[in-house]
Amino acid sequence: RMSISSTCNAWGISPSPNRKDGLGITGWLLIVLGFLLLLATLLLIRGFLARDYPRLVNAVALASGSYPAAEDAVQEALVRAWMRSERGEQVESLPAWVAAVALNQTRSGWRRAMAERRARRRMPESPVASPGPGDEHMDVARALATLPRRQREVAVLRYLLEMSTAEVAAALGIGEGTVKSSLAR
Repeated sequence: RMSISSTCNAWGISPSPNRKDGLGITGWLLIVLGFLLLLATLLLIRGFLARDYPRLVNAVALASGSYPAAEDAVQEALVRAWMRSERGEQVESLPAWVAAVALNQTRSGWRRAMAERRARRRMPESPVASPGPGDEHMDVARALATLPRRQREVAVLRYLLEMSTAEVAAALGIGEGTVKSSLAR
């Protein structure tokens, strides 16, 4: 017959929680419980992905008019839900929360696209396409490529965009003296 002590010894488990030579039965129970919790979480996630994810993507796609945008929005909502759970926040109903966040995402994307279209309509027509870069442009580009990054940035902002020394300094987050010394080199 096997007793609890002999079974524990066979597995390297100390039946006494106070023993120093092993984890003790309490330690092993905690490990098993942690594993079971992880397994349950994985099963819940798989169930959610199999059952609710396709429904959510299809619903958001019907509401937004774009399947790819719906997939992106639902995935982003799931990432946000995960981040909330990592912070200890709880979501009452994950499918409802994901649907609301995903719909908000698609609405924001739609509003952004509409604002861009309105802005493009307000812009003047672009002039006739200019010919490709000439020899002079290529010479300048080659010369700039030989400069260190900061000097190149300073030169382009100052001479090509015709910014003042103060404007270049503000744009690059450097002092006016640094701009002047970079131009002098």
